[in-house]
Formats: sequence, C-alpha cells, structure tokens
Amino acid sequence: MRVEVDQSGKVEDTRVDTVLTFSNRASGSILIPAEVKRECVEFVRDDRHKTKTLYLRIFCAGLFLLLESKLPKIDQIIIDVEYLGREHDIKALLLRLIWKVYPTFDPDNIQFASVGKDSPAHVKGYSVFTGSEEADREISFKEIRDFL
Repeated sequence: MRVEVDQSGKVEDTRVDTVLTFSNRASGSILIPAEVKRECVEFVRDDRHKTKTLYLRIFCAGLFLLLESKLPKIDQIIIDVEYLGREHDIKALLLRLIWKVYPTFDPDNIQFASVGKDSPAHVKGYSVFTGSEEADREISFKEIRDFL
C-alpha cells in the first residue's frame, strides 16, 4: 500500500493544534493539541541537545503514531515536504522508531514529495484542522513523551 502523509498546523507553532493525516486506499488522522506541544517544549527545555531537534522529533513521533498500525501493509510512504533540507533527519528519526517494531521495514519505502492541495491526505487533514471533521485519535503528552 502506498500512502501520502500531510501536516496541517506546523508542529513548531505551539499556538495551534497539529493534524497529521495519511491517505490512499486507507486513511487516518491524529491530532496533537497545542497544549501537548507546549508540554513537550517544557519537558526538554533545559536540554540543549534535545531542544535543537525537538520539533522534528515531535513530527516523527506523530508520523510513527499515525502509521504504526498500518506499517506491515505499507510499501511506500510519501511525506509532504514540510521541512525543506531536513528530509534526511526526518527519515533517520522515523526509521529509528519504525525499526523498533518492524525491523525489516525498507528505508527506501520513505520518500519526500509535494503532496499538493488535491491530495486526499491534504483534504482530510485540512478538514480535521478546521474542525469540520474529527481526528481518528488525539495524542496525549504521555504518548509522545517517550519519543522525546
């Protein structure tokens, strides 16, 4: 299965919720509330090493939580280019999480490309972000803390 992934509401904007969605034959969405993102910032505030990559780690943790149950069926993940120039870092962080539960997952299955506004992933994400549709799952600080 090939899935496209999109983000609505940047992770680093701690004033708004972040929605991560995937779509193709199947679809799913998660909501990371702004309050949870602020808790993450507070949690790593005094650790300079962790602070530098905090938002990428939150993004990757969200991606992992979004896709975790579908990983055995996924053979291609197309991630929208949200952090230009950081694709290698995102891929490395995401693979580290995936390989803990699915060690045979092929790194070449993760790619980056512009998803576009007509993508079902973008449409679903925007619907959840604007409140016209509910997320499939809301992520808590406790769920994301272990990834930080």
